[in-house]
Amino acid sequence: MYQHRDEASVLLADPMPALRENCSAVAVEPKRVEDSERFHFLVARPIARPDLAGMMEIAAHVNLASMRSEEEKNQLTIEQSIRTLAGTLPWQQGLMMLAADLFPLSGGPSELAGNIRLQVGWGGCWHKKQHARLFNFPGLRTWAEHEYLTYQANQDDEYTLELAGLSVLPTHRGKKIARFLAEAWALFILLNQDELQKRIGTIASLYANILTTDAEGKYPFYEQVVRPLFGGLDYDTVDAYRYARCNARSAILDEFLDERGDQPRARILCHLLPDQLRQNLGKVRDESAGCRKNLERLGFCRTDKFDVLDGGQYFENTIAQLDHTIKRREYVARCAHTWELPADAPRLTVAPAGRSMSDFCSAQARCRIQGNQLFLEEEVYDALQMEHNERVIALASPTLARRQDDDARA
Repeated sequence: MYQHRDEASVLLADPMPALRENCSAVAVEPKRVEDSERFHFLVARPIARPDLAGMMEIAAHVNLASMRSEEEKNQLTIEQSIRTLAGTLPWQQGLMMLAADLFPLSGGPSELAGNIRLQVGWGGCWHKKQHARLFNFPGLRTWAEHEYLTYQANQDDEYTLELAGLSVLPTHRGKKIARFLAEAWALFILLNQDELQKRIGTIASLYANILTTDAEGKYPFYEQVVRPLFGGLDYDTVDAYRYARCNARSAILDEFLDERGDQPRARILCHLLPDQLRQNLGKVRDESAGCRKNLERLGFCRTDKFDVLDGGQYFENTIAQLDHTIKRREYVARCAHTWELPADAPRLTVAPAGRSMSDFCSAQARCRIQGNQLFLEEEVYDALQMEHNERVIALASPTLARRQDDDARA
């Protein structure tokens, strides 16, 4: 494997610096829009202990409840990912985090540019519904309709999988790294769907909570509406407690929000909310617009569901729909020299097939397809630790997919 920038070791020298500089000039000069994608290739692989420094750097720019720049918390996240993928920690207490390594055009070691994680969904959500009433009095007959949010808990034996923690270093934004991470995340699920169902249970849906706007690190929806329902507990405390559970539900959410004895299920009338909260409910903030677009490319759709605490918009999908949406082909991987790939070779997202969860990896790199063979540059081939005749799954770009479909019909 290539050495990482954060590792204390001698930097790898670029074996072909002159050729790479010339290729860069040819690729970048004609189209200014490509200036933002100045990297050789990307690799997504499970987070590892040496990644702590890079993960802390990313967390410092995010600083959300799920990703604070706290060394102990980030060490725990890394350990959870390692043990979950190894099978020694159940998914109900674990997670999987992928790190994106960016290999620069100039050669040298890779740099941790972003991360994304997969975890089991926690507890439940707010579900927006409509209620109608008929007022039928002498001289007055009219309908009145109003919207309300009601707490909807997960079924005890049905789980959800959440896309979470999709973050990219500010210095690397604009390079479509978030799109690559979302595609790698999807490939991980599709390649391991049988094992996930076996280890987790029935997976009813996939979802992502697209964060809404906060005010100085606090969420107005939580502070004004939800916090009183939890006896005044602060956001971080409730967020930490809702992860403590033993099945698809959350004990603290059920205790305070679900029906219990004479206590009715929590319900919030939308027309009684302050105007600003009502208008901003589920509003996707500008920083998260790119994440929303990447989800929509994977077949995720906006729903009438919102995060219990911050009121963030839910986008949902199913594994079956994801499987149908993502166009992909299987090839036999071959190693090629850089000069053997044409200048217009497509940049594809690929992942070795048939590996265990802990050995999952994916790359976005220039490829050449010839029949059932896919040729990768030797640097990419080595970074993925490919073996002779190993099969890979490639996500087809829209142009390539149309071309291959036309060839198949012909």
